[in-house]
Amino acid sequence: MPEHSYFNRPAGSKEVKVWERPINNIYNVTYCSLDDLAGKCIEVTAVHVCRSGAWTPPWLDEEFCRFVDALGLAYEVVSCPERKWDPDHISFSDVIDYLMA
Repeated sequence: MPEHSYFNRPAGSKEVKVWERPINNIYNVTYCSLDDLAGKCIEVTAVHVCRSGAWTPPWLDEEFCRFVDALGLAYEVVSCPERKWDPDHISFSDVIDYLMA
């Protein structure tokens, strides 16, 4: 079974969330904190960075893109619609759509 380390939870939290269970059935998942990396050299083969419309307001999209570009790594954009935030020329329907995209 392939190994997978996951860094995205409070230190010491071992509770497996409902949405994590499918991946746990495919991979040998280790839930780590950043403290677990102290003094270790690990090989990182992939990094997942997510821009969720429900969590990130559209007026910060340009900052998010600059952050990803500043990493200096090759990346692929998957299912991330471009949102042009122009509050003076946008319908209420588009505002709702942009906040969930």
